[in-house]
Amino acid sequence: MRVLLEATARTRPGFDRGIGRYLAAVVSANQALGNDLVETVVPFGHRRTSELTALARRSLTVSRGTFDVFHAPTAYFASPDLRRRPSVVSVLDVIPLELREHRQTGLKARVFHGLASRADVVLTLSHHSAGRISELLRIPTGRIIVAPLPVAPAFTPGLPADPSHHPGAYVAMLFDLRSPDPRKRTDWLPEIAELLRRQNIGVVVAGGGTETLSIPGVVGLGRIPDAEWASVLRGALALVYTSAYEGQGMPPLEAIACGTPVVAMANTAIPEVVGAAGVLIAESAGDSAPGLLAEAALRLESEPVLRAQLVRACGTQSDRFSPAMFAERLSGAYSQALEVS
Repeated sequence: MRVLLEATARTRPGFDRGIGRYLAAVVSANQALGNDLVETVVPFGHRRTSELTALARRSLTVSRGTFDVFHAPTAYFASPDLRRRPSVVSVLDVIPLELREHRQTGLKARVFHGLASRADVVLTLSHHSAGRISELLRIPTGRIIVAPLPVAPAFTPGLPADPSHHPGAYVAMLFDLRSPDPRKRTDWLPEIAELLRRQNIGVVVAGGGTETLSIPGVVGLGRIPDAEWASVLRGALALVYTSAYEGQGMPPLEAIACGTPVVAMANTAIPEVVGAAGVLIAESAGDSAPGLLAEAALRLESEPVLRAQLVRACGTQSDRFSPAMFAERLSGAYSQALEVS
């Protein structure tokens, strides 16, 4: 099968994160499937309207290209010509349409997600996202395929942790302080850290800007590569994850893949990712949530039998997010697009 992949994300800032990682997984899956993969790039500037002006050039590429299926790895790289050629668009989440604090690009989000809704098949990362996509974009569920993203190769169990991150017992957390995002709830960190510190449990935090943190009991590492983050996770009592909304939730999956249980909030796609490999706190907990997260982490320290049970569940849960399954779902999406066009 010849697949035309919209690969403009390779040229954008932060390609090693987010959409860049998704695109890398799509490329790897196509290689595993033996597809003839052709990548197209439509460069554009950094103005707010640049993505809109690139549409005409992308449309020309799609209309004139020689391929079996066109695949846009995000709604923002879709094409106006999707109804003319077999097409698959990945909609990783609908945060720009659903969360008030992310609607500053509302017009652009509506335009591109409107284009994405024309695709023969929409790929997404979780059943939660599939439901929201179906409702918000009015796409029949039969045109949506759930293909969860697998973790990067660095995240594996069994390898030794690096004790230099923290001299004693600790939990891991992840925040990006350079790109504030209200849904990540960074303001919960001081309370969680203080409650853990009282029981001699530290917090090791990774992510942009965290190296500047000055909170008792907290070690901020800044932005670190996958291999180092995986080492942090392998040495942690648990990953404590405070996010209020995830299209899938890669940090919890990375922790589980390393054999480390997760303590998180039970919202959006997080229960799908965590399964039986962690402890989830109800969103209805409100202001009590930081304390309940800390309490759950402390249970894993004081109840080794419980933690061992969760560690065993990590292996089974991470197997549900394998590269082979991602490739299988991707292949199914391409085949379905060909059948309906």
